[in-house]
Amino acid sequence: MGNGPLRGEAEDLISELQLGENVTLVGMVPPAEVFAYFEQAHLFFLPTAHENFFTSAAEALSAGRPVVVPRVGASPTT
Repeated sequence: MGNGPLRGEAEDLISELQLGENVTLVGMVPPAEVFAYFEQAHLFFLPTAHENFFTSAAEALSAGRPVVVPRVGASPTT
């Protein structure tokens, strides 16, 4: 959810790898609808090198979804 400076590259990669039927970039979502998106997801992936507290990851976990985050900031190191 959301947008960022690498969205275009992500869209290109999804197309190149033919993942369009399996990967959805939903863009900005109103706060009241965020949990509903997490409930529909199979997995939450947060590709960031800067965020040190993963609020969105905590929200995905609260919806019972597996979460993948990079090893930066407050994420686990093992």
